Amino acid sequence: MTKSATSGASATVAIPQSFGLVENQAYTMSARTYDGLDDSPLSVACPFTIDSTGPQSPPTVTSADYPECTATACESAGGVGKSGLFTLGAHGVADIMQYRYWFDGGPKVTTAAVAKGGGATVRIDPPPLEETLHLEDLTRGGPRTLHVVSVDQAGRESGEYTSGAGDDSVGGYKILAGSAPTAEAWWKLDEPAGSAVATDSTSHAHDLTTAGTVSNVEGSGDGGSAYSFGLSGTAQGPLAVDLRGSRTTVATVRLSAATGESTIVRHTKYGDPFLQDELYFDGATKKVCYRVQVGAATTANPPPRGEWEACAAAPSTLGTWLRVAGGFDAMRREAFVSVDGTRTASSVVAAYTAPTTGTGGLTALGDKELVGAADDVRVWNRQLRQNEIGALAVADAGRWDLDSSVEDATENQVKHPLDDSGPSDERWNDFGHVEGDLGSAYFGGTSSLSTSGRVLRTDQSFSVSAWVSLHKVPTNNMTVLAQDGTVQSAFYLGVRQWGTTPRWAFSMQNADSASTVAFTHAISTTDAVTDDDVGGWVHLVGVYDASAQTQTLYVNGVHAQTTARTARWQADGPLAIGRALYTPANGTTAQVDKIEGSVDAVRAYAGVLTPDMVERLYETQDGQL
Repeated sequence: MTKSATSGASATVAIPQSFGLVENQAYTMSARTYDGLDDSPLSVACPFTIDSTGPQSPPTVTSADYPECTATACESAGGVGKSGLFTLGAHGVADIMQYRYWFDGGPKVTTAAVAKGGGATVRIDPPPLEETLHLEDLTRGGPRTLHVVSVDQAGRESGEYTSGAGDDSVGGYKILAGSAPTAEAWWKLDEPAGSAVATDSTSHAHDLTTAGTVSNVEGSGDGGSAYSFGLSGTAQGPLAVDLRGSRTTVATVRLSAATGESTIVRHTKYGDPFLQDELYFDGATKKVCYRVQVGAATTANPPPRGEWEACAAAPSTLGTWLRVAGGFDAMRREAFVSVDGTRTASSVVAAYTAPTTGTGGLTALGDKELVGAADDVRVWNRQLRQNEIGALAVADAGRWDLDSSVEDATENQVKHPLDDSGPSDERWNDFGHVEGDLGSAYFGGTSSLSTSGRVLRTDQSFSVSAWVSLHKVPTNNMTVLAQDGTVQSAFYLGVRQWGTTPRWAFSMQNADSASTVAFTHAISTTDAVTDDDVGGWVHLVGVYDASAQTQTLYVNGVHAQTTARTARWQADGPLAIGRALYTPANGTTAQVDKIEGSVDAVRAYAGVLTPDMVERLYETQDGQL
């Protein structure tokens, strides 16, 4: 074939039909130029294959872990988030190179065939229901449809896998997934001082044995204690998680010093290849990371054959409790890490092989130069969704429904009932913030409710929320929730006079001092408190993130403002509803900001409520997440 062209220009030439190119036949083409005197050398050969049609058959799909539902049988199997093996086949199509699969509403995942025209074996996790209000619904099983197509060498997709034939065919591979498995192990770390065993509170008996420098300290806010680890401290036992599929590790940790890489939780599976997952703190960057390693030998610490790592985007503050999580998504082949309920990074694992030889393994808490404390460690043989991880980022510290009752409705061992302070003002309403609510507390501007002692660690991350109905437009500050120090409240959730305008606010005192008085505020800058708010119910949430050094206000489930805050101090007094404690510079300490209105469904949490959790708390009718 010859084509004339202007000097320096390119040329396009069509292959004549007379060449008789054959479907699925491989060819090569080379070219050279001629300048009127001489020919150039031949170009590098360009290979191509004639493929004018897409895959003529859909792929095949089979799974022993998740059998396909038929018209006559559909048995529950596996569980939401739990990996199962699926075998995808080319169905006789010779040039299949990839497979693409997804669940309804989920992202598509592409995996390579083992060879041209070959199949693929993949691990796939049935997802939770996406549109759920209560978090427990995320773990419920039910029908799921897996969609699968094959992709040929030209990038064309086949039709979707269907079951049945003719008019009885059904699109997609349909399964009935069981409910999500509960935690495989849960170490609350509430054992008495000097205990040699960290007890697994599940029925799976994954107890760990302590060694080295391990002691008991005050817990992270869950009402119990925590383990403090020195450089040599650890708690170890047999491997508690299956490293072949999706898994998640969640822990609460407070780092006291940055000393290289500090192991929070490590899972090791001996074999060839050797596997290891590690949730750790990088002392150099002060970031929490999750690492997946594939080793080349059966020894305990082989050089890695492959290593993938996901690290938090921002450094963490030493001395603050963090709710951290990490894991592996076997379906998407991603390692991920989360800090205080927010997923911050992920790393795609290019290749991953499960152990084929060797036995035994190890799960370890602490170890490898961890200097700090750990609390409430859990592992799952499934992937937890981000909103589940967000829910685990907080611990109930107090729950007062205020339905004609002062009782704390948490399940904590230590509860915080309320005491009435001052005139009752006919304390209880027979209505609440939603229809059907049994009641709320009434405040006439002269009284309050308070606990007998401390509820929150205000020098650590915490979140508070309440429903409030004002009886008038405030002309002064009104505090819905506060926790007392000696002369100041640590925080004030309610209404602040901002200039001459009353606004919803979450304010924090910088110190428990009568000589130096300074606040930081998160204010609703767009919504003033007006006559339209009087008599209606408004949901307020205040969040203090000690590690990120921020305070945030939410109004009716919507973010209002986030403000930087570096000061931290512990208020050891009671939590109060309906008033605050305040001392002006060199003045007299007094209970102030008493509210005129009604308050309902008060909540206090150790940890950071994520935006998703705040929205759920607002949307739920009963305040149950």
